[in-house]
This record gives sequence, structure tokens and C-alpha cells, in this order.
Amino acid sequence: VLGGVSLILDDPTFFKWKPTGLYWLFALVFLGSQFFARKPMIQTMMQSVAADELELGDRIWKQLNLAWVGFFIFAGAINIYVAYNYPEAIWVNFKLFGLFGLTFVFLVLQTLWLSRHTPPDKPDNEKQP
Repeated sequence: VLGGVSLILDDPTFFKWKPTGLYWLFALVFLGSQFFARKPMIQTMMQSVAADELELGDRIWKQLNLAWVGFFIFAGAINIYVAYNYPEAIWVNFKLFGLFGLTFVFLVLQTLWLSRHTPPDKPDNEKQP
């Protein structure tokens, strides 16, 4: 849908705001899930992939969800900052590589943080088949 709107409008401003809009929409969805869903969005997403390995308390899931909200708000804001304070070629490179790099760094930090909150592995003789 947004690709079609981009082609119809052919407006550089829309192209520059689109990533920010998506990031901020994700932030709203994640924040809303914190209060209006049974589980925070990040818990729903991560437990569907690694339900056996991620046994975290509700407080930890909420903190992680809020960290993602903060990341999405920050990424959207920095996108707009770069879009309006640097030439378009630099913004395009930032959008392609900088935002990807920021996401990668955030994921590494999230993994390190989660490793502090995950229970230790059970010895092989205690693991169930």
C-alpha cells in the first residue's frame, strides 16, 4: 500500500517520512500491546519462536517490550533528523545501512540483556526428551 502511495505522490518528503511513520506505528502497536493485550507484543513474537528457551517473568517481558518502543521512537526520530539535516544521498545511505546497523546493535544489546535474565541450562541428565 505504501509503495503505491509513494509512486502516486512522487514526493521526496513522503519518502523521507515513510520509515519514521512505520517505526512510530510499530512503537504504538508495541506500547498498546503492553496495556490492551494479554501479552506484550515482543513476548508473543519471541515465544512463538523459542517458547522452551525463554522463561522470563512478566516484568522482564514488559521491560523488553518498552525497550523496543523506545528503539522504534529513537529510530524514527533519527531518520527525520538525518533526512532534514543532510543531503538526500546521505539520507538514502543512512536509511539503508545506518538504520540496519542501529537495529543490529540493538538486537545484540537485547541478546546480552536477555542472557542475564534467562535461567541457566539444565544438565543433560535433567533435560526431558
